[in-house]
Amino acid sequence: MMLIKLGLIVKSRNALIKLNNTEGLDSITAYRILKNSNAIDKELKIYDEHQTKLVNKYCDKSEDEKPLVENGGFKITGENYKKYVNELENIFNENVEISIKKISIESIINAGLSPAQIGSIEYMIESEN
Repeated sequence: MMLIKLGLIVKSRNALIKLNNTEGLDSITAYRILKNSNAIDKELKIYDEHQTKLVNKYCDKSEDEKPLVENGGFKITGENYKKYVNELENIFNENVEISIKKISIESIINAGLSPAQIGSIEYMIESEN
């Protein structure tokens, strides 16, 4: 088991999606990525539900109390925006205990991950020491 900040898990979502759709990985690496994704998905589901509640709590609303949408997202302004960001930061700093199977960087070299994506999954990459 590993203690990790929830924010790191959230940031690794896109890299894991890409890895899950990468063909040609050896079977051990594919298995470990799937195990990691399943464990992470449980935490992301809880996070997504809580974030939805925060958006509903802090988003600007119309006169009939329906959330206002702007540019494809919910509109959150002013003091409510500050409160929303503060609560999200608190959630991102929450430590969660999760079972992570380590993978080698060599095993995912052909996955086409960007440096930012590799950095986002650094917690599951075996160190070379």
